[in-house]
Amino acid sequence: MEGSKEILSTFKLENYITSLNIQAIIFDLDNTVFSTDAYYITKKQNAYLEIAQLFPIKGLSPNEIMKEISDAVHKKFIERNCKPLPVIEEYEQGLKEFYQEKFHPQMSKILNKHFLDFYNNSPEIIPEAIPLFHFLYSYPQISFFAANTLAGQGWTQVKIEQMKKMCGIDEIPFYTTEIENLKDWGKPVSDALNMGLSFQNILVIGDSLDSDILPARSLGVKNLIWIDRRNQYNTLEQSSIKQDLHVVKSLSEVWEIE
Repeated sequence: MEGSKEILSTFKLENYITSLNIQAIIFDLDNTVFSTDAYYITKKQNAYLEIAQLFPIKGLSPNEIMKEISDAVHKKFIERNCKPLPVIEEYEQGLKEFYQEKFHPQMSKILNKHFLDFYNNSPEIIPEAIPLFHFLYSYPQISFFAANTLAGQGWTQVKIEQMKKMCGIDEIPFYTTEIENLKDWGKPVSDALNMGLSFQNILVIGDSLDSDILPARSLGVKNLIWIDRRNQYNTLEQSSIKQDLHVVKSLSEVWEIE
């Protein structure tokens, strides 16, 4: 019975690709293929917890201090309209926001210690990404298969190598945008079009409405899959966004798209 379900799911996705004549797939990496947020959060919490133990605040446990510093970081992130900063800079700002005049340079040293090899390692790949992206890469109709991400070249290369290994993929062209800028969808889309493809032939997969879906759509991409793990879709007021858009909660639901 389980095998029959898998065959039916594969048929649905295959039918979706062939019926829309999709020949190019451009996908986001962070929080689409990799559990990048979890990677950040684990490092951040470990650093903040050590700092909280060495620099206690009366009336608060180390865990409570850690949470309040994290909340300060998130507040600043929202105030910047969700614009990311280099990891050390962003998390140090949270420390200064929380400790104010009690901020100590030793806190920065602890932070740097925990993030020393941060960009030399890859976050965990999301398990459902492995069979899905292997299938998409291997599908005969796909002639353009590339990643697009808001991250540095070096760290992206680390993640690409991990994805190639885990998904059984020979090569993945990738496009990067430094985090001080808006993610550039123009270059990968343009490269796909330069291969003789049309906007109708391109599928974009991403987890961010603002960084992935809307920019790709504004360029003219006609097929979009939004991995809406935070259930943001139900809070949207724009009804027009529904056009050309498939919304799923996880990568496993992509198999069921028709």
